[in-house]
Amino acid sequence: MMIKILVLLLIFSSTIVHAELEIGTAAPQFELFDHVAKESVRLSEFHGKYVVLEWINPDCPNVKRLYERKIMQHLQRDYRIKGVIWLAINSTHYMTNEDDLSWHDIHRIKYRILSDKSGQVGHIYGAKTTPHLFIINPEGILVYQGALDNNPEQAHKKTINYVKLALDELLSGQTVTIKETEPYGCQVKYPVP
Repeated sequence: MMIKILVLLLIFSSTIVHAELEIGTAAPQFELFDHVAKESVRLSEFHGKYVVLEWINPDCPNVKRLYERKIMQHLQRDYRIKGVIWLAINSTHYMTNEDDLSWHDIHRIKYRILSDKSGQVGHIYGAKTTPHLFIINPEGILVYQGALDNNPEQAHKKTINYVKLALDELLSGQTVTIKETEPYGCQVKYPVP
């Protein structure tokens, strides 16, 4: 009996982690703390703007590579001047506030890093990997979710940056052509229930 219960718990927890939001549905609202600015941030504050949510883990080799090469910082900078809001979310259960502050300072990040140590927001969004990105339109609707690009190892030159492509289409009044991709990277390190 105990084994059956454990198996059911494992199945239930894995379905929570891997639940995915459907494109075209309302993005779930949340409130998380930004330890750099020392204030709470609500998604609802950015209604009327495009918002990118980026799941991060400073220990993940994929995330480190993207930040060491300044790919994420340049992408964010290019769209910040166009009015796009960028929010990094750290759902890594063992990361401290100091870890987020250190990551922010080392990489000279100009956007918010929100702490989700409980993993609650990550579970709601179905964030699987770091990085895993979501784009929300000004009406609060999810219009893209998945990988940053088609180049997980950053090894080839024919890279399609899905987030850039989607934002360019949206900002020029078009619909997103590639709405969903499979995210790559390290599995999000949620707390074990």
